[in-house]
Amino acid sequence: MTSFVDFPSAASLILHPKFPAKQLASKILTLVHDIDRPVPPKKVITPAVVYEMFVRNSQCVLNKTGRCPLLVFTKQLCEELNEFFKPD
Repeated sequence: MTSFVDFPSAASLILHPKFPAKQLASKILTLVHDIDRPVPPKKVITPAVVYEMFVRNSQCVLNKTGRCPLLVFTKQLCEELNEFFKPD
C-alpha cells in the first residue's frame, strides 16, 4: 500500500519555527503507521451461517397439531449475530 505525501507542505511544517515538535512527530508517526497497516478483510456472513443461526434460535410451537407457527428468539439471535461481527 502506498500513500501520497505532499512534500512541499511537509517541508514547510518542518521549517516553520512555531510548529510544535510533538504535533509534527505525531503527524509523521500517524503517516508511517497508516502506510504499512494491512486492511483487514471484511467479515461476510454466508447463507449457511444465517441458516444455522436461525435454526438454533427458532422453533415450531404447535408441531403436534400439524400447524407450526414459528417462534424466533430475537434476543439470542441478535447476540449471536453481534458475536459473529464483533471486531477481532
